[in-house]
Amino acid sequence: MRYSLDDIRGKDVLLVASTGGHLTQLTRLAPRLGVGEGSRWVTFDTPQSRSLLAGQDVTYVPYVSPRDWRNILRALVITWPLQRQYAGAVSTGAGLALSVLPFVPLRRHPSVFIESISRVTGPSLSGRVLAHLPWVGLYAQHAWAAAPWRRGPSVLSTYEAEPPAADAELALPRRIYVTLGTIQPYRFDRLVDLVRDWAAAHPGTEVRWQVGCTTRDDLPGEVSTEMPSADFLASIMWADAVVAHAGVGVSMSILDAGKVPILLAREVARGEHVDEHQRQILDYLVSRGLAADASCVFRDDRLLARACATSVREAAAPAPAPTDPIDDSAPEDLPWTPPATSSARCPRSANTRRT
Repeated sequence: MRYSLDDIRGKDVLLVASTGGHLTQLTRLAPRLGVGEGSRWVTFDTPQSRSLLAGQDVTYVPYVSPRDWRNILRALVITWPLQRQYAGAVSTGAGLALSVLPFVPLRRHPSVFIESISRVTGPSLSGRVLAHLPWVGLYAQHAWAAAPWRRGPSVLSTYEAEPPAADAELALPRRIYVTLGTIQPYRFDRLVDLVRDWAAAHPGTEVRWQVGCTTRDDLPGEVSTEMPSADFLASIMWADAVVAHAGVGVSMSILDAGKVPILLAREVARGEHVDEHQRQILDYLVSRGLAADASCVFRDDRLLARACATSVREAAAPAPAPTDPIDDSAPEDLPWTPPATSSARCPRSANTRRT
């Protein structure tokens, strides 16, 4: 019989997540899950994790890149003693979940996996592996959940987009923040080139870059490989437009700031990631008016200005319980809701001005 979220409520458990969007999601979900205050985090040692988890109990393990079985085993060795000390484990992925969740039930403790919000159409490789273990509780954040999966809490359920008024005078951004996350070893030069070329064609544009492993020596402005969370959030607030890869964590941080993220999905065929889940999350966010596709807006200044003028707020309704159904339907008449065919993804928008 599979464990459920009820089995970890009120207990001191291991909170297991890779850095980036997986860690961001679990920090948002943990209070809703009702885990004990003595719970311990298991993640990678990065500026993001040190900022987000300051003052909490944390065990750092080696970085587990996608499908990195060697470091999954190394993390297992480090966490094995902890699995005896804590009363269960919950994870939002990615591969790091495989270091803990399969083994915690050997101690007769509950083990629960919540699939990333980015998995819009089905489970990740980690989720598919864990589905073969009949004791691990499995939860999805989208409507595809069917046995052995259950419908769980969604980290994106409360965001709502507010497009600008029809007669609003729109302006192009003067300050752009580009953030590519920390995933290794996958470069993302395509997004860097897109913004660099647009900025070069629009003199006076100031660009701030967080490039991860996409190191470059041809970029104007301030360039960083990684940023502490405080600097990352300050850069989001500083910018008129925030441009990023289609990662969940960065998207949520931009939405939290009341802005619409301008996203480009990494592609397997270009060697930018191991699968197409970023396209799934980009399409999902675009369908709800909560993101703009960078491949569209940097070809049409009107669309770019409209994206910058759209605001985001969080609905005042209380967060649903972990097993409540969540409405994934898309709002109507949002400024870049994708049509039936991708060739028409970029609609027309209003006139703009440069301020």
